[in-house]
Amino acid sequence: MRRLLVLAGAGLVGALLTGCAGGSAQGPTGGLTPPGSPSATGKPTPSGGPASLAAWGEAALPRSKPGGSAAVMREVGALTAEKGFRTEIGQDAGAWVVQIACAGDDGAPIAYRVIAGREQVAEGEVACGVTGRRGAGSTTVDFAGGVETQLELSADGPATFVFEVTPGAGLQN
Repeated sequence: MRRLLVLAGAGLVGALLTGCAGGSAQGPTGGLTPPGSPSATGKPTPSGGPASLAAWGEAALPRSKPGGSAAVMREVGALTAEKGFRTEIGQDAGAWVVQIACAGDDGAPIAYRVIAGREQVAEGEVACGVTGRRGAGSTTVDFAGGVETQLELSADGPATFVFEVTPGAGLQN
């Protein structure tokens, strides 16, 4: 009986310690650092990996929006001052929206550019949330489909981002 009580007590202590140390992958919206995101040193942390980064992205920019369209493209990643991000986001002809959310060690904004063909059609900054605090900053950018379109993201320091492309007005599914 004594052994059973000791094991039960050890299990309870273990569960409490796991809950305190392990946290969850809620990211900035849950007040925790997104695992796999850049750390204060500017290097991505090895713990957590892509699954944890995806969980942060889901919390920062949820897929399920009442009355919203399903994303046709979605990506989560990390930026540093030395390493930006560029990808093709072009879609069929029509109106499209790219929504970008981010969080960083100091909450500094990330820069974005949308290039259609050879012409820059949009540029600006996304006001990021602070890693470890509630809230990830986000912005939306409208663009026209039917032409090769690139999204470029850059940062002056470590930041975690998520973006998704959805149909714009008139293309809702």
